[in-house]
Amino acid sequence: MTPQIDSIIASLRRMNRPQLSKVIEKWGNESLKGYGQLWWQGPIRPPPLEPGLIQAFRETWQQMGWADVLVKQLLQELELKRVLQTTVHLTPTEGPTFLASHQLATLRQPQTSNYLVGAYSGVPFSNAAWSGAINYGTKTSLEQILYPSNSLFRQAQSSAIDRIRDGDHPRLSLIPSKWRDGLVDRSAIPDRLNELFSDLLPGVKDSSLRSIVPKNFYDNWALSFSEQLTRTVLNNNRIYFFNLNEVIRKYLINVLKDNLHWLTQIFSDPLKIKALEKKLANNWFVAEVDKQGKKRVEQIHLQNRCFESTTISIPVNPESIISMLNENRFCPGLTLCFWILAFHNGIRCLGGFEQIEYLTELDSKLNQLEFLNLINYSSDQISFLTTGRCVDQDYEIYPIDVFLGNSKLQLPEGTLLSWLQPVISRLTPRALRY
Repeated sequence: MTPQIDSIIASLRRMNRPQLSKVIEKWGNESLKGYGQLWWQGPIRPPPLEPGLIQAFRETWQQMGWADVLVKQLLQELELKRVLQTTVHLTPTEGPTFLASHQLATLRQPQTSNYLVGAYSGVPFSNAAWSGAINYGTKTSLEQILYPSNSLFRQAQSSAIDRIRDGDHPRLSLIPSKWRDGLVDRSAIPDRLNELFSDLLPGVKDSSLRSIVPKNFYDNWALSFSEQLTRTVLNNNRIYFFNLNEVIRKYLINVLKDNLHWLTQIFSDPLKIKALEKKLANNWFVAEVDKQGKKRVEQIHLQNRCFESTTISIPVNPESIISMLNENRFCPGLTLCFWILAFHNGIRCLGGFEQIEYLTELDSKLNQLEFLNLINYSSDQISFLTTGRCVDQDYEIYPIDVFLGNSKLQLPEGTLLSWLQPVISRLTPRALRY
């Protein structure tokens, strides 16, 4: 190792980022082309995907309107390769970090393989990805995003000026202010989006983005919009976006009706529930509640044999969980999503700096449970780091900037460490999630 890498590793360890330091130590000097092929190499003898999970993927993708032939092909690839991008939050227009994640993840994508992106929707609209907005960089003007004749233009212009003044990036909000802290998952189409949509991207003729008309749920529209934008920017039509939390929601609704399923047995056994409370109390579900006319997201934790937040409490049993998932703005959180995907079904989840750390923490907690034989626990699951930050000198690059021709996307090159430098410099110490 070089003195530079030694210094970076020491700094990352002080910031409580041990997994990132290990990635830098092992792969920092590796070329991006060499590193980028790791996850496309199929795992050796992976455990079969659960029938319940296969069915949940199938139902979710069919709900997206994907053809049966495509769904069958993607399920076969997932069974064989076990590769899934899980670093992104559900948003119609991603930013410099998620764009870099896709660039790195698809750098060595085989011509015969598709790239699946499971976007996490268990977040408020005001999350760091700004899921309720059209995000763009400072090289793009609001006039390129929205017709000046639109009745909301002046309001949007004033907001964009304020954000730039405060050191934030400009964006066009698609939601009312009272939705700001509401849940992205399964949210309705806001009236504001309908008012804006026909006047979006005024200078672009015959754009496939403008053909993606908002209808039904916001997340379905946002996923289709982001998928098409990413395909265009990366010149890659083998990219598919879907709602990760919806897959796990459908999975839970189906499998918790089976008394012999491993999760049903856990949630029906007071001793196992007590063991989970000691080891894995946090991040089980996410819910939207209404507080004085404003939407708000609450994290649901496990305590006193109940799933609880400041305003919600439900007993830990299969029937109550199914009821909440069916009837309320209530979706699976990080613990269930990654326990089911990564540690029970052996799916290799591509992720960012935070994910590689909290999956290792989750791995450690799961490994301490006394009923591992019941859950077919796979401790050799690897979370591959796929992140970075797309920049052009002093400008950050957003996908919409590239789409509009205002920024040029550079091809990934050099070593992994050089690719990660723009985002390593932004890191701060982190707290444990588990």
